Amino acid sequence: MMGPQFSGLKTLIELKLTPEQQSQILAILEKYDNQRQSLKGNLREARRNLARVLQAEQPDVDEIRNALSQAAPFKEELLVMRVKMMAELKTVLTPEQLQLLKERKSHRFEGRKARIRPVPEDSSN
Repeated sequence: MMGPQFSGLKTLIELKLTPEQQSQILAILEKYDNQRQSLKGNLREARRNLARVLQAEQPDVDEIRNALSQAAPFKEELLVMRVKMMAELKTVLTPEQLQLLKERKSHRFEGRKARIRPVPEDSSN
């Protein structure tokens, strides 16, 4: 099984980046790396806490809500950071490379969509 990191690496290879682009992209990735690692660690800990709360013999709704609200800001910040980082990365790419990136992203999205079972429509209406 190949994870998303391998897929992203494969896409980067297919983009045929120039040495200058490689350097610029590496600088952008490094710029966000420390904060991303910190947020991922915080999110991991918040998810562990949520799992602990959910596994309680008598789960408390308020504790569940509290655990979820503790995890949400980390997940939100990671998503915002990813969007900002991708926007910066795109400024380094040529129009052709951007088109290939868009195609690969669409292909991955379709693959994920195919693996997710459709939600049945409510027939009670």
